[in-house]
Amino acid sequence: MRRICDQLLGKDHLARAVDVNGKQIVAYVSRKPYKVSTATAKAKGLQEIARRSRVALFAGVLDDLQLRPRGSTVWLIAIPGVTAPQLADIVGVGVSSEEGVNSPDAIRHIIELYPDGPMARMVKSGLLTIEQLADPQPDGQRQQMRNLFRGIHKRAPFEIIYADRKGCLVCFLDKVSARAAKWIERQVNEVNPEADDVTEFGSVSRDISRKGELRLWWD
Repeated sequence: MRRICDQLLGKDHLARAVDVNGKQIVAYVSRKPYKVSTATAKAKGLQEIARRSRVALFAGVLDDLQLRPRGSTVWLIAIPGVTAPQLADIVGVGVSSEEGVNSPDAIRHIIELYPDGPMARMVKSGLLTIEQLADPQPDGQRQQMRNLFRGIHKRAPFEIIYADRKGCLVCFLDKVSARAAKWIERQVNEVNPEADDVTEFGSVSRDISRKGELRLWWD
């Protein structure tokens, strides 16, 4: 795995453990943040190597790793043995909001790690308490996104090229039929009615048919 990560991320990379739904996963993260456009192109170019090595490679932010984009930059991340739907669970679009993840203890831990972060500032200023920040209720929108990605992947397998809390870009592994593209468009519009606004060719289905890509923004 080390050799593969050297190929994908360069020899100077970090290894971090992340717990997803009770499963311990090791993610390898480049130390160098890239411009979004550069990282996207690099990820696309290396996908075949990653696929042969059974590695999910994408450019984005793993919230569980506490990595944050700086301005318009992101990190390249390689995760062995993780499928695209599982990856969608890890990144901002599907980060688990089940009981315990947003618990008061978890919020306290984040504040300890980032004493100057936004959560810490809100608590210190008296704007919100730790209990108010800790919302144990499932986030319906995130669950919708997870279900959306799982459904699309089952109909038309894809790889996540870029993903974070603001949006994502996925590339389909095979040519998507016009009928399947229309079906995906309907599913997407049910969850995100403004999805057509960020397309290159005027609609989700046309972008899928012409570019083999699906881009979503939800921030």
